[in-house]
Amino acid sequence: MEMEGTIRTYSRELRTTLESELREIVENTAKALGCEAKLEYYYYAGPVINDHEDINRIVHDAAVKLYGEECLTTMPKLMGSEDFSYLMEKVPGFYGFIGALNKEKGIIYFNHNDKFDVDESALHRGSALYAQFAYDFLKEKSKQY
Repeated sequence: MEMEGTIRTYSRELRTTLESELREIVENTAKALGCEAKLEYYYYAGPVINDHEDINRIVHDAAVKLYGEECLTTMPKLMGSEDFSYLMEKVPGFYGFIGALNKEKGIIYFNHNDKFDVDESALHRGSALYAQFAYDFLKEKSKQY
C-alpha cells in the first residue's frame, strides 16, 4: 500500500522539522498496528516569504511612487508553491502579484485553471514596477559602497 501527500508551510523553520516528526508518526502508527512503514520524503519548492525589510520597503515605495497607495492591498497567506522560493533561499527578493484579472473582459480565472488568461494591458504596470524597483534599489544600495 502506498500513500502520497504534499506538505506546505508558512515557515521555513517548521518545514525543516516536519520530516522527522512525520517519520515518527508514520513509523509509530504502523508499529501500533503491527505493521511496518517507510517514509520517503522529498523537498520541493518551499514557502515564499517576503521577509527582507529593505526589499519590502523599496518595493512598497516604488509601487506608491508609480500608482499611489490605493494600488496596494494586504494579501492573506497563501499555500501556493512557487519555484521563486529557491531563488529567495539564496538571494533576498520579493514576490508579489500585479493584478491581471479583468472582469469586463471575462478574464477572471486564476493560474492552474484551464480557462486562465491574462489581461495583457496590465503587463506594462508590472514591468514599470520592476524597473522602478531596480532603479531605486541600485540608487540606495550604491550609496553603501
